[in-house]
Amino acid sequence: MPFQAPCGPQLLAISGSDTRAIWSTPTDFATPGPAPATAGGPPLLFGGTSPASVRRVATSGTGWICGRGGPVDFQATAERVRSSWADSGRDGRPRLLSVINCAIGRNADRDKREFLGRYYGSAPFFQSLFDEVPVGPDQLSDLIGRYEECGCDDVLLLPCAADVNHVELYAAACNLTAPVATG
Repeated sequence: MPFQAPCGPQLLAISGSDTRAIWSTPTDFATPGPAPATAGGPPLLFGGTSPASVRRVATSGTGWICGRGGPVDFQATAERVRSSWADSGRDGRPRLLSVINCAIGRNADRDKREFLGRYYGSAPFFQSLFDEVPVGPDQLSDLIGRYEECGCDDVLLLPCAADVNHVELYAAACNLTAPVATG
């Protein structure tokens, strides 16, 4: 069965530069949705590790986000992104981010297995992803430090449990002050 884009083939053809052109037309904003609050539109972060993904960051994005693979894979693609950015004549440097699935608290091992099993199911990379997910504040803090050493600007934590009481545990693992809930 051929691939069917949910919004039609025209969606697949829109690039970051096309999007920026649409966003930079403030007088006749006929595109669905509100006009962007930031001139030129919001920052565009692209993911992926293919040559096309790396090129897209360099020509149209403000940065790259690593979805999985740990610090080693992050570093390898981040180097390609930086090089492509420079080769494209871009000023400054791209913003580099990574996603970290993580589990913390008394039921961390169970939460990790249940969440990743539901979300990634029988994906061929399931076991390697499962093995790299930190369990507990020490493992998480260590992993964040390794990303920092690779030049990662920000990490996005994706908790394996929806327990709001874990916010303080994550904040402590990241050496942050957790927000205090009131009333």
